Amino acid sequence: DRKSNEIDYGTKYEKVLKKYNKVPSDRIYISVLDYFLDDTQKEIVVPLIDYFRKSFNVFSQPLIDFSVKKTGSFSVISRRLIKDQNFRYKVVDYLKRIDIGIDDLIVVDEQEADSENERTEKQKEVKTQHTTYSQDNEIKGKMLFDLSKESSGTLRFLTYIQNIITIQESGGVFIVDELSAKLHPLLTKFIIDIFQSSSNKSAQLIFSTHDVYQLTKEQFRRDEVVLVDKNDRGQSSITSLAKLKVREDSTFNKDYINGKYGAIPILKDALDILEEKV
Repeated sequence: DRKSNEIDYGTKYEKVLKKYNKVPSDRIYISVLDYFLDDTQKEIVVPLIDYFRKSFNVFSQPLIDFSVKKTGSFSVISRRLIKDQNFRYKVVDYLKRIDIGIDDLIVVDEQEADSENERTEKQKEVKTQHTTYSQDNEIKGKMLFDLSKESSGTLRFLTYIQNIITIQESGGVFIVDELSAKLHPLLTKFIIDIFQSSSNKSAQLIFSTHDVYQLTKEQFRRDEVVLVDKNDRGQSSITSLAKLKVREDSTFNKDYINGKYGAIPILKDALDILEEKV
């Protein structure tokens, strides 16, 4: 248990780690242990370190945003999606559920020129398959689309669902900053529901969002919601709804927007400026 720079231990760790209880406020305690402990002592904390290394899947969006489609679309495809047909079937099943018109994911061989040797090499590429219709709304056939032709939201969901399926199989924690970015609120809810379903046995979702549509008592318990509030000096603090003693039957999102819980932007000065202009 860490409070500021002071650390307390349970009986399992106290004997070995007590002398390492002075840690600078800007240092992570595990990194300090990793530096100072000898091999024998490290055996005690190896399971803890391995848990963070193996079980924490932190979603990182490419530096080049999905809006740069030709480049961003390459980053959404995992090697497993190309090689594992059963995995691809699972991904397609989720894509069919969300009403975006994708019937299948097809792996094709694309020719890529090698300018130095003047020959071409085949590389695997994934394309989406859509049904095409006539003007009379009759099915004409199927057409393949490059991923760069899909919307940014579709590409983001495709990236998410590959991670989600994998982490549900192996267990662990999926961590996402701004889960709802580029997604319809109902699609964000769909992802949350996957983790909250009875079929999920060992995967956990931790995410940040500005999407207050998700902030309901039907979706979350009070102890599952943490608000981040920033003061005038730019310092952020976190508080759960449970610690705020919010009633279980409260309308979380409405009360939040009305400023009852804090952690909202203060727009008073901006509004005053607008009123002066009017």
